[in-house]
Amino acid sequence: MGRTLAKGKNNRGGVSPLKLLSSILNLGFSIISGKLSQYRKTIKELSQKIESSSSDKKEIDEKVYYERGIAYLHLGQYIKAINDLNEAIKINSNYANAYWNRAVAYMCLQKYNQALDDFSKAISLSPNDARIYNNRGIIYSQQEQYKEEIADFSKAIELDPQYIEAYKNRAKAYKKIGREDLAAQDLAKIKELN
Repeated sequence: MGRTLAKGKNNRGGVSPLKLLSSILNLGFSIISGKLSQYRKTIKELSQKIESSSSDKKEIDEKVYYERGIAYLHLGQYIKAINDLNEAIKINSNYANAYWNRAVAYMCLQKYNQALDDFSKAISLSPNDARIYNNRGIIYSQQEQYKEEIADFSKAIELDPQYIEAYKNRAKAYKKIGREDLAAQDLAKIKELN
């Protein structure tokens, strides 16, 4: 069972891993907690599939490890998620979503350098996915790398001009560097899109 995570701030002044994961996946805490039994069921079923395949010496599809890794991620079992996503990547080294979600797991463990590496790899494999740029921007924010943070949020917006979350994140970043004028423009754009 995963460790219990407190809501709010962690002791390093950042956002708690569960709140960060929730933000990244655009899910509320109630949605995550409402699906716990489904994730456990998925893990059990996929574990059985993996076990039966290894005894039959059949090759496992990377999606089996990926899906189980995602279930572990939602349960807050980040190390197990990383292990399964590693297996998916071993099978298919061009699996952008596996790198992306492994980066999320690393974020939740506050292993920001590994998360950055994986987000960057996911971007190299899927350069037109605005969500990955947005998520990497969040890492840059955690590391107070404002120029890179703003660049990634801007790229996400360039790729998807309707991406409200990227506008919100960029507005926050602009405020951090004292550019209230640019933050106000992004906030106005959010109102326009809503």
